[in-house]
Amino acid sequence: MISDRKLEHLRLCLHSDVEYHKKTGLEDVELVHRALPELDLGDIDLSLNLLGKKMEAPLIITAITGGHPESQDVNRKLARAAAHHGIGMGLGSQRAGIENPELAATYTVAREEAPEALLLGNIGAA
Repeated sequence: MISDRKLEHLRLCLHSDVEYHKKTGLEDVELVHRALPELDLGDIDLSLNLLGKKMEAPLIITAITGGHPESQDVNRKLARAAAHHGIGMGLGSQRAGIENPELAATYTVAREEAPEALLLGNIGAA
């Protein structure tokens, strides 16, 4: 069942080592520091409009948590963080909610908590 797989994702992140430990290729990248003393940090604006939504920075929390009743609280907290910081949030696959309408609240909680945030989801190719 898709809902059970969503819960498994959450439990894996809570109880397993899910970090990527192999080399990424960035070990050989060296960033050259070029100070810009003529710029005032307060004058730098990272904000943007994307798909009709104002964002304070080009960052998106990419969650995969919707689709199981136990994920609703996780999405609520992530959505609050997105709203607080003015960034977007990805809800992950909507397939569980499409197949089981009773799971819709696990996704819609994000809109309730972050009414102005950019929210993204996918329906999957399956």
